[in-house]
Amino acid sequence: MGIEKYNDYLPKHVTDITHIKDVLMALEPSFDGLEYLLDEIETNRNITRLGDENVGRCEKEYGVNNTGKDLEIRKKILLIKKQGVSTTTEQVLKNMAKAYSDRGIDINFINEEYKLVIKWLGKRGKPEGVEEFYENILNLIPCHLGLEFEYTYALIDDYKNMTLESLKDKTIEELLTLE
Repeated sequence: MGIEKYNDYLPKHVTDITHIKDVLMALEPSFDGLEYLLDEIETNRNITRLGDENVGRCEKEYGVNNTGKDLEIRKKILLIKKQGVSTTTEQVLKNMAKAYSDRGIDINFINEEYKLVIKWLGKRGKPEGVEEFYENILNLIPCHLGLEFEYTYALIDDYKNMTLESLKDKTIEELLTLE
């Protein structure tokens, strides 16, 4: 395309100056690279390369407050938030859950009750980050839908057939994932 694309940004009397044309030609590769980076940032394909300060700016733009969390988790949440601007699908919700927790989810839409039930899979108990997930998911799902979470908890009955001898070699992690 050449340097003509920059003519719209400069006054007419300046674009006719030979030296200005030379300067624009010399800077054209830099301008093209900058345009490419700006396009990437705008489409958020580049969020994974952002530093802490720029992630903070994006969080402010999307109305997300994740200060104090790991930078990589903050980037994942921003990517999910960006995806959530479009239609909220089951896959978007599953990706969002993975950004907040290492656990998967099972999603059940109960149409007659206008309710979305999310069951956390894997470990027993309430996953870390579920409060932030809840706050952000409310911004994604339609406002007429109710939202419920289901968790699996360890009950004494789950362990009543075990002996202390059989438990001594198990870690807490193994006990939380018993079926």
